Amino acid sequence: MRRAAAILLVWAGPALSEPCVGANFDRPLPGASSVERRSSDVPTARYPGIWQEGRVAGFAYQLASDLSAVLSDSLDAPSWQIAIECGNDGGCTRSGDEAPDAAIPVADALQRCLLGQEVEAADFAIPTARGIAGLPEDAGVTDPDRAIDSVAGIATAAGIESAANAPSPSVPAPNDDPERPAAVRDVPAPVAQPDPALVDLGPSVQPDRECGLQLITPGTSTVQTLQRLLIEAGQDPGPDDGVMGQRTRTALVQALDPDAADLSIEGAIRALNAKLCQE
Repeated sequence: MRRAAAILLVWAGPALSEPCVGANFDRPLPGASSVERRSSDVPTARYPGIWQEGRVAGFAYQLASDLSAVLSDSLDAPSWQIAIECGNDGGCTRSGDEAPDAAIPVADALQRCLLGQEVEAADFAIPTARGIAGLPEDAGVTDPDRAIDSVAGIATAAGIESAANAPSPSVPAPNDDPERPAAVRDVPAPVAQPDPALVDLGPSVQPDRECGLQLITPGTSTVQTLQRLLIEAGQDPGPDDGVMGQRTRTALVQALDPDAADLSIEGAIRALNAKLCQE
């Protein structure tokens, strides 16, 4: 729903409460960035007079004077979107699919804004690194916000559990029978067992310092996350718009190797994260 810019300063919406962005849509949405007010000199069903667009909670949004809104991962080439339309009676309808769960509360807040209800920056929560890490609740990782692969988290938990449950080496009991030969009675003294809390479990599958995914803000799509990781690696994938274009592919090959062109997006993220954490 991309709209051309022009000039119009009239609120042509129905007689409901003023939207949270103001009657002329010139008040930035709370918590939003890259906010722009746009307008069309000839309103149509596609370009309804005036609207505001920008980014909030990591998503792209548009709020229009016909009391409609769109939430997506990108304004230029969205892979999903939620469309909201509100009427004179204060009721709203939604359409769209394949939106991530984190987008639903953001769409709820946009709808409240259209209806003139109070919203604030706290209503637009940015998804945490847990969504990228994919860590199960019982993974055994002490810091669940560390953006590591779920397989690594499970491996860490398995290693700790295996060490804790491993049986102690058996030691023969001392011989207290004086009739037996001395060679039998001289049993080596029991070997002191180390405190399980101090046992070295070997190298950790987690890096000792923050690196890779831990240093970036997770994107709202896997492609956007990959683009931000490439930027962290010193490459130039172009804007982090969530679109897997030629610049992103070229940057991926330069960061890894020519075979990286055949990787899935998730595989590329894992490979690049592993490289950054090894360097």
